[in-house]
Amino acid sequence: MDTSFKKLISSVIAFATGVTAGILIAPKNGKDNRKWVLDHAGEARSWMGAKGQKLLDRSEERLKKISEGVKGAIPDLFEATAEMHFDEEHQEQDE
Repeated sequence: MDTSFKKLISSVIAFATGVTAGILIAPKNGKDNRKWVLDHAGEARSWMGAKGQKLLDRSEERLKKISEGVKGAIPDLFEATAEMHFDEEHQEQDE
């Protein structure tokens, strides 16, 4: 599993645990706690969106590099066979 993904999951779990613990031991009443959670949920959503997008971007870059590496390692079949000439006799023998 990718280290960035592990960090993201760990951060989400830590955040959820912190919010839960904070609500349970908070000296405020339920209405104030709900307002605080709603106020900070937008921030958490934005943070998660930014981290998720960064992870997607890095994954796409890695996939592009791998794809380019594979293309560079495998010869172009059209170029490799351009010098080959087949006449009808050879084609019929292959069938």
